[in-house]
Amino acid sequence: MKVYALATIEVANKEVPQGSFIDISETDLPDFSGKIAYIKDGVLRVPRHVASLEELIVGLTTDDLVMQKQFLIKHCQSFNGKSIQDRLIAWTKRAASIELDKHVSKKEAEIEAARELNLLAFLDDRQD
Repeated sequence: MKVYALATIEVANKEVPQGSFIDISETDLPDFSGKIAYIKDGVLRVPRHVASLEELIVGLTTDDLVMQKQFLIKHCQSFNGKSIQDRLIAWTKRAASIELDKHVSKKEAEIEAARELNLLAFLDDRQD
């Protein structure tokens, strides 16, 4: 299970710094109570304030873009209504810049820009 370290924790005799994403066994969850954030049974479990809920959600859901999109819309205002439209405009501009600056294909530039702006889960929503 992928978790986010809210504080420095020790896993298998190794120190894991705060802000790291790691995999642990679900049976080990109680050992890290209050020190990690994770998703279990479709529920985001964050025991205290985090600096960037957006980054936390993206990091925990990299393998499930459908869940990522659902959680971003539910928990982050910047992925709702006009805000998402503003993000998509910023994404278009960033993708064009990457395409010109790095001399990559439009598709590669769009994916890189989406990754930078946490919009990978929303790429299918855009209107070409």
